Amino acid sequence: MVMPLWGKKGKQEEDQSFSYEIFGGATITEVGGRYEVSWKSPMVTTVTVSSPPEIGEGVRHSRQGSTVRIEAGECRLRVLKRGGETLAFISKM
Repeated sequence: MVMPLWGKKGKQEEDQSFSYEIFGGATITEVGGRYEVSWKSPMVTTVTVSSPPEIGEGVRHSRQGSTVRIEAGECRLRVLKRGGETLAFISKM
């Protein structure tokens, strides 16, 4: 067995977390097995996640087929990238 003396070590992926403040509501749509969270913050912003976002207690929302509308005036979207998956959590501010 040959062991390399120099080279790159196996890189361990770190969890990454991003937070967005959303004003005026958002839309969650299912697109090809993934979910897109879209909202306006001067420009239209879209984040794609692996599984349906978890919607916290007290966040007003409605469901029409495969589309979920977040009707809360203010909410926080937390996106977590962990091990190749992207998860989302929506909560009140």
